[in-house]
Amino acid sequence: MALFDLLLACTGNVWHRQSTMVGEERFVNIVDTAELSKDSPISGLAHPIVLSEDNWARMLGDIYVRPRRRWITLAGTTSDPMFAFSEGDQQYLAHHLAEAFSRVKPSEWVVFYLAHTQGPDVTEITSGAFFAQNGYLHLLFANYRYAVTVPTLQQQIRDRPLRPKGESFYEFVPRVKQSVATEHPLGLPKPLMAEFRELLVEMDELLVPRGGTRTEGERSKATTNNSGEPVTPIEERLQTLDRLRRQGLITEEEYKLKRQQLLDQL
Repeated sequence: MALFDLLLACTGNVWHRQSTMVGEERFVNIVDTAELSKDSPISGLAHPIVLSEDNWARMLGDIYVRPRRRWITLAGTTSDPMFAFSEGDQQYLAHHLAEAFSRVKPSEWVVFYLAHTQGPDVTEITSGAFFAQNGYLHLLFANYRYAVTVPTLQQQIRDRPLRPKGESFYEFVPRVKQSVATEHPLGLPKPLMAEFRELLVEMDELLVPRGGTRTEGERSKATTNNSGEPVTPIEERLQTLDRLRRQGLITEEEYKLKRQQLLDQL
């Protein structure tokens, strides 16, 4: 089987059955890419990751997209940012990403497929992958809100969710500690005019607990800022920073720099 087919077939573990709710179909897969390392070496994958469902939900809720400027006039839409994932998809992905990433291996990616019926014979599909590499969590969109009217085409995307079917009409709107990749990973082949979209989220931002996701006991130890918002205690942030270093998600130099910044706040 060709390199492209090996990666895009996505025959890994399905951590959750496909959704049975009317008008939608969703799944999360784990894809083993170890077989591909000779032709396209994979390095720096920091798996597994132990991250709470609440933190996954917070991260997913902080991802925004907007229509690309070249399509705004044509589509009659605005350029206002919007949530990349619906609330239902955020909850679904948060639950299953937490489980999948606790078991994913350093040579594996976590792939997702989200399909929603938008009208008679029209299904909107979002598919792609998550993986952690070099201190960043990567979100790769192969297809985003791609409208499908032909069942065979939907089946093709379902079978190969990492194969883009056309040009993307949306772009990421990076926020604090987020950036947009200029090149997609591994040089994945794609049809003419099709394209990937990739967002990078700094892992230290993703893993630092927030007040709203702590237990009651943990909340009692939190301080607040001038606006009355919860602030993670420095001791807890130092512990998180140390965990990032031990997991290989940040370099020793980054660890020392951030540690000193935290100590300077004492």
